[in-house]
Amino acid sequence: MTTRRQTDATTARARQRRRAKKPRRWPWLVLAFVLLTGVTVLAGLGGTIFALSRDLPQLESSERKRFAQDTIIYDRYGKQIAVLYGAASRQIVTS
Repeated sequence: MTTRRQTDATTARARQRRRAKKPRRWPWLVLAFVLLTGVTVLAGLGGTIFALSRDLPQLESSERKRFAQDTIIYDRYGKQIAVLYGAASRQIVTS
């Protein structure tokens, strides 16, 4: 004959075994969420960089381009008399 206390203990142990056998799914859901968020952020950054870099000029084209430069006036002895500045005073810097 079993007592109620033994039956409750047996039932509690059975419940614990059932709980232990259930796989926990929330760690996988968190991992999946973090991975999907990371992929989305990387794709967004890549798309932004691509969109911003489309309109940049090529480096080779800057070598062929002629920039406005200052005009320097010399006298007949080679002494500098004046410098005429255009819209802006520029100095060409090569990379």
